Order: sequence, then C-alpha cells, then structure tokens
Amino acid sequence: MGESRLHVVMKEAVCRRLRAEGFHVLVEPAEPPLPSVAWNSFRPDLMGFNEASGSASVALVECETNPSPRRLQAKSRKVKEFRYQATLHRRHSLRFILAIPHGRLNRLVGSGFRDTWETWLIDAQEGAILSLIPKIEA
Repeated sequence: MGESRLHVVMKEAVCRRLRAEGFHVLVEPAEPPLPSVAWNSFRPDLMGFNEASGSASVALVECETNPSPRRLQAKSRKVKEFRYQATLHRRHSLRFILAIPHGRLNRLVGSGFRDTWETWLIDAQEGAILSLIPKIEA
C-alpha cells in the first residue's frame, strides 16, 4: 500500500518551509547522509540539514496523519536513538519536528510530546503550514 495523499501533501508543505529556511532536504533517507549523524531503527520522513559557516543545523521530521499518544510515544523512543556528533567551534541545532493535520492536536494533549517535538499544524486541503508550536525547553 502506498502513502496517502494527505501524507504526501504534509511532506511537501514541510519540505517547502525547510527549504525556505535554508535547509537541504532529503525525503525518507535510507542512510544518514552526514558522517556526524547516525541512527538504528529510526528513519525520518524528511531530514533537513544546513551547514553554514560557524553553525550546523539538522531537522528530523515525522509526518503523522493519524496521531495518537501511543504512536507518538513509540516514535519518541526511536528518535532518542538518533545520534548527532557535535564539533568544537560550531553552533549546533537539532530539531525534531512533528507535522500533523490541523484539527488533530487535541488527540495528543497530555501525552508529553512537546518535551521532544516541535509541532507544525498542516492544512490538509491547501498544503500550507498554519501554525508552528515550539517544543517545551527544559
């Protein structure tokens, strides 16, 4: 079974936004594209990276068309296996982004997902990002 139209629309919307932020974006990368990145059982829907002078940014994106606390807890455990080797004399940023359809955020309330995930709400009809909700900083 192929991916749903909604999943494709969500990936396209996030991809456009990350590219506008200066990221080079890979769709469902089979292998980590950078020597500083490693994962085992986790493969993101999208991976963006931006290595400008003096800084390096990585964004890992999961597009969840039918979010539930149980599914998100499983994904959160997997992203904790993700490894990023920082280097000296560079600023680093690592972002875990959860893209979900607008109107489905209420399914995740109280699940603690904002400790790990930045959340982007996507308009499924227009393919536009309606809201960017930051993760809760510790």
